[in-house]
Amino acid sequence: MPVLVTKADVLDHLAKICDQMAVGIEMASMLIDLPLSLPRGSDTEKLVAVWKSKLPAPDLQIEAARSAGKMLSHLASEERIVAARTAAGQTREPTRG
Repeated sequence: MPVLVTKADVLDHLAKICDQMAVGIEMASMLIDLPLSLPRGSDTEKLVAVWKSKLPAPDLQIEAARSAGKMLSHLASEERIVAARTAAGQTREPTRG
């Protein structure tokens, strides 16, 4: 039996992935910023330094992921409206004013 997946469903799924990505970046940022008592020159200290170098401006990345998720959610809503209008036979854009 085929499964019907609409464009709006895919956009909602992508929005959730963006939200999960924002949470993941936030958690990684918090872990990196924890004060660790690491011995100088230890492998863990080097690993934390590598993580910090690969996560520049985490606040900007978190905000970008959340914004992308919101935009995808709005796009999914618009896609549902268009699909409902098409199903109702209303193919013209309503006039304003």
